[in-house]
Amino acid sequence: MILDKEQREYLDEIYELVKENNKMLRAEKRARIFSGLFKLIWMAIVIGIPVWLYFTYLQPMIGNLENTLSQLEGISKVNPQIGKQVEPIIQTVKTLMGMFGVNAGQ
Repeated sequence: MILDKEQREYLDEIYELVKENNKMLRAEKRARIFSGLFKLIWMAIVIGIPVWLYFTYLQPMIGNLENTLSQLEGISKVNPQIGKQVEPIIQTVKTLMGMFGVNAGQ
């Protein structure tokens, strides 16, 4: 097949456009991959940090609070005079724990 000069230039121009289009598509694919990885890492951080903070700091504090509450209840049962003074504190702590959905030793 013999091509004249004009057809050859036209085919060369199409070839250059195809190469440029291929470069742009590869760059777009690479950008989508990095964007997906960034979103995955970001979601792991957004979900992971609160879970880590809960298990590292909040859960031991709640356990200590429950132990203290049970000790106060024990003291109030042994000595009714102290129980009258400690009862408002016990009720306040139980109310707070109930607000946060923690079983207040009941």
